[in-house]
Amino acid sequence: MEIAFVDESKRSNGELGLYVLTAFVAASDEATKLLYRTSLLSHLAPGQEKLHWYGMPEVSRNVIIDAVSGLEVMFCVVARNMPAGEADERARRKCLELLAVELEAFGVTEAVFESRQSTLDHRDRSYLDRLRSMKAPGASVRISHVTGKAEPLLWVADVVAGAFGDYALYNERKWRDVILQKLYSVYSTQ
Repeated sequence: MEIAFVDESKRSNGELGLYVLTAFVAASDEATKLLYRTSLLSHLAPGQEKLHWYGMPEVSRNVIIDAVSGLEVMFCVVARNMPAGEADERARRKCLELLAVELEAFGVTEAVFESRQSTLDHRDRSYLDRLRSMKAPGASVRISHVTGKAEPLLWVADVVAGAFGDYALYNERKWRDVILQKLYSVYSTQ
């Protein structure tokens, strides 16, 4: 059973919006996951509850990108260029639909998302339930939500989503090669 850990990032440069949903496909054995969690926890600053790309100083970004690049991991990134006025939740649904198809094809049966709030978490589950009732591709993937501070493996998805968003929207190339070598797929939704 493969498990993915999923987080999002949203970027805007004033003219264009970008919604990024990233899945980190974790090793299925618990010993490897424990090793990764321990490594990630070692990068927390005193008093910090979780790693989060947004607002992270560049020196910390360099360190955490190096840490992520050392993990034997793969990512799937789904990004949507958001037309002016498009709601975040619509962009998320479009990304979620495509991400679920890709995860299912990769053999992922469970995806753990970072919890946003109970109402928004319920929307994710309801949307996949609707896809499941239509027997749509990707609908076999089951999702759950946990807080970012409770699951360090979500931080990997956050880092990749943030770095990918910086690269895609702002042409920030500093972390491009590290991220691109770990991607097993990148998709853009319509």
